[in-house]
Amino acid sequence: MKKRRKYPRQRRQAPLLTNANVDSAVRQRMATLMSGGYDFADTLHNVYCDYGYPAQITFSQFWNMYRRFGIAKNVVETYPELGWMESPTIESAPKVLTDLEALNKNMGLWTRLKGLDTRQRVGRYAGLFMRVRDNKRPSEPIEGTLSGLASLVDMIPLYESQLAVTETQKNIMADDYGQPTMYQFKGGESGD
Repeated sequence: MKKRRKYPRQRRQAPLLTNANVDSAVRQRMATLMSGGYDFADTLHNVYCDYGYPAQITFSQFWNMYRRFGIAKNVVETYPELGWMESPTIESAPKVLTDLEALNKNMGLWTRLKGLDTRQRVGRYAGLFMRVRDNKRPSEPIEGTLSGLASLVDMIPLYESQLAVTETQKNIMADDYGQPTMYQFKGGESGD
């Protein structure tokens, strides 16, 4: 048996880093990333697209989640249920308080406002359509004096899908610039 000769171990030296080497490495890495790498293995993925999630969620998708899934329904309805357990306490002139009590008794004001609160949590916004006895179409403005609470026929809480924005404030100097000024009411639609 021969004895192995021991050679002193040679240490590997790291390559000398120069600006040219660094630039070359960076350019090579950028070229790989820009080309997608080998079989596009190095690209970053958009998880939403990869798993089929939509880029923007529409009202009908919110509505379907609210209608079909108990967790979504609980998320939407918990705060209105807790917030409207009791009628709100309002401090005002006695005439206003008696009118509010009459409105609540005749029309169920607090129940309607609770319904409005629930509907606005399903989409981006909701609305309260108030019908009055003035012998005019809803698209026409209310003019003249109405006979107080007796002129109010109905109050209907509406979902976002029932109200389409048709006009917005275009005057740049107005306080409500960009806000809706006219809606189109679609009474037959309840959700989607």
